[in-house]
Amino acid sequence: MKKNLGKIFVIISMFLSIELYAVDYTWSLNDYSKTAHTNEAIYLKYICKFKDKASLYGVEFKEEADTPEYRLEVLREDEKIIDGKKINEFEFVLFIKKAGPFKLKLNARMKKTNKDSIENTVLGRDNIDYEEFTLKIIKHEAITIDVKDSMSNVVGKLELITNKDTQNIKAYEPYHLEFILKGNADFSEIPEILYKLDGVKVFARDTTLDVALTKSGYEGRWSKKFAFVAQKNFSIPSFDLEYFDLEVKRLTTLHMDSIDVTVEKALYKKEELLDEKKNSFEFKSDYLYYALVFILGFLLGKIKFKKNVTSLSERDIFERKVENMKSFKELNFFLVLEDATKYNEIISKIDSDEFNSLGKAKKEVLKRY
Repeated sequence: MKKNLGKIFVIISMFLSIELYAVDYTWSLNDYSKTAHTNEAIYLKYICKFKDKASLYGVEFKEEADTPEYRLEVLREDEKIIDGKKINEFEFVLFIKKAGPFKLKLNARMKKTNKDSIENTVLGRDNIDYEEFTLKIIKHEAITIDVKDSMSNVVGKLELITNKDTQNIKAYEPYHLEFILKGNADFSEIPEILYKLDGVKVFARDTTLDVALTKSGYEGRWSKKFAFVAQKNFSIPSFDLEYFDLEVKRLTTLHMDSIDVTVEKALYKKEELLDEKKNSFEFKSDYLYYALVFILGFLLGKIKFKKNVTSLSERDIFERKVENMKSFKELNFFLVLEDATKYNEIISKIDSDEFNSLGKAKKEVLKRY
């Protein structure tokens, strides 16, 4: 038995001497631009090619990093066997934060399974007094780039789209405005848009991002929605976003003109609500709806009920208001004025047409009360 074990050791040693030392590999790096601008996406691809399957080898690369000088993000890692040869690929996107000469050395880690590890696995030994791997650090040639100052944290190619309501609205009716940025840039660097207007309630939704990392950096869509509610005419200031356009290699400004919103009065003169020819009172619901939303609670509070009549609770009043809503637009407006924060999710669903019935929307509102 000892003799057989000795033969096994000899066979294993011969196998390992061939497998461990015959395996070889070569590294390569893609061509990359030797000049760039600050915050511009730089695509890097490292490839390690082996001469065979290299089953005893494992390859690790420097992980993503964020320093004051640069940010390195992992785009993709891949391992495959082509024609019996292993290929490891590592793709990164590099963003350089400061202008001037830039140099960066990335290191790979080559891990090779040791002979003792295989012997103990084959023979079933339980021995922890050995190293399973040998580690070799591959120091790659430095990446050198001449970096120019873009004068902006937002770098890429962008398009500005604005969705606006009609500029003539009724008092207390929300005026909606949406900003959409589409294209290529680091959208996290887009400055926050803030509005504070005298006599105007401003409701802002959280920024919506739908982006993905690509060879050219982040690509996708950024959006921000606002609702403005007022009793009188108001103006929304113009909007400007300055960014560095990589297509024309200069600072470019995306612009939206100021918006003048005309607000109709909520209350109307008596003669405007009377039809003199018919000598009768004609109720015009579209004129009075928004005023009634505000004064309904006040009127109910002032009505003196007889002692034998049960007073309505706040919830009863709220339920009646909700049930009297005749359209999604009325319900949406009511919720904005009632408590835009509390009912934000429902307001968002109404705006995006997620409800298939008004009744379902009302039930969800009552559940949130």
